[in-house]
Amino acid sequence: MSNLKKNILYFTLFLSFLLLGLLVSRVQANNAELTLATNGLSTSAKEITTLNKVPIKQLLAYVDQNYAKEKVQIQLTNKTENSQILVWSNFDLTKLPIEKGRFLTKSDFDGIIPFALYTKYSSADVEEIQGNPYILYDNRYISVVGSLREGYQKDNYYITTGLHQTTNKNFLNDYTLVIDGLSQKQYSSIAHHIGGKVKQPRFIQKIMQDRQQPVYLFALAVFSILVGLVVATLLGIGTRRANKNTELRDSLFQSLQTNIVIRFGGFTLVLAGLALIISHYFFYFSQISQYVWLLVILLVILNINFSMIVLPKSTTKKVNKGLDIK
Repeated sequence: MSNLKKNILYFTLFLSFLLLGLLVSRVQANNAELTLATNGLSTSAKEITTLNKVPIKQLLAYVDQNYAKEKVQIQLTNKTENSQILVWSNFDLTKLPIEKGRFLTKSDFDGIIPFALYTKYSSADVEEIQGNPYILYDNRYISVVGSLREGYQKDNYYITTGLHQTTNKNFLNDYTLVIDGLSQKQYSSIAHHIGGKVKQPRFIQKIMQDRQQPVYLFALAVFSILVGLVVATLLGIGTRRANKNTELRDSLFQSLQTNIVIRFGGFTLVLAGLALIISHYFFYFSQISQYVWLLVILLVILNINFSMIVLPKSTTKKVNKGLDIK
């Protein structure tokens, strides 16, 4: 096989690695968009409606007492001002992308002082005092601990609530209540406690209807793997044929073939590393480890395929009976 053909095949192999990077990037971007669309909640979150004047504090006390071992997040969207969301959680929240500062932690909900989080598009009444942003809420200033990234273009702003915070004094019927992190049975228990009903949030219904996992993503993954296998096969066949013409005994021939397999493995590793760097730099990656694992699996498959073709099946096979090396 000529060097030109080999270079073309290696370049094709490199493109298959990049294609795999594009696949992972697209999947992670879809997941990130879903997270943004659901305000940091999972698609298993449930809305509980009630017409009863149940204090927020009563709900928090019930959840804290009965589901302390679960990772629960509660979001209360003000029905009068839809962009205002009260948040409570019994664990650190990290899902939404932060541009500056930090997201809300468990200690923010356990303390007596409420904190806020907003975006540059927020409709909140934000004022700066001595260089620090504050949100005016219920005639008092709430300290802002962070802002969401610029790409998050909703006008929502988040204020903590908790068992010991003044933001817990309002009533549930004035809010749209969404809870995340529990089972269907547990949601039903909460609904029974506050005299409400469980249903799927409207925004999650819309997302699940609109969001279809693109078939092309799966096709892209299969195609990139097939391309890699075809290239490895062609390289293996070409190398095998070329080396069969060498006048070497079995032991030397096997050593040559083994050396070629090792070099192929090293070179494909270099190509994969280069593709990893380029993909990470140009594509969206929230978890680079996912791409690394896919590359490792693909490299193992390619090298096994190449080795099975190139390496001789038996060390006793004669390559050239006419040459005698002592």
